[in-house]
Parts: sequence; C-alpha cells; structure tokens
Amino acid sequence: MIFSLSENKEAFKKRKGYQNIDKELLAQKIANSTIKSCGYQLDLYGDKDIEEFANEYLIADNKIMNGEKR
Repeated sequence: MIFSLSENKEAFKKRKGYQNIDKELLAQKIANSTIKSCGYQLDLYGDKDIEEFANEYLIADNKIMNGEKR
C-alpha cells in the first residue's frame, strides 16, 4: 500500500485540485472497493473490515506525506 501511495503522490501532485481531495472520503471509497472485489481472498468482510482498511490507508497516507518510508 505504501508503494502505491508513493507512486500516486508523485503522479498526481502537480495536478490542479490534488490538495483539495477529501482523503477520508477517498480512503472509504478505496476500502469499500477493495473489500468488495478482493475481500474474500484477503479474509476481509463487512463494515468493520472496511473501516479498518480505510484507517490503515489513512495511516499509510500520513506516513507518505510526512516523508516516512515505513
């Protein structure tokens, strides 16, 4: 997840409106999509796991924004 966030940050940081993205909403949409399409393989199901995934996404995003590698 950290690698893909880093790559996306570099790809989109110069685009207009990048700074205005609602990261919590984005995290929820990514988590919902991931759990719906890959949840079975990841053994993740339901709202609790969607919330957990979204929180992990936000933690990883904060690490990337603060320049942390891990």
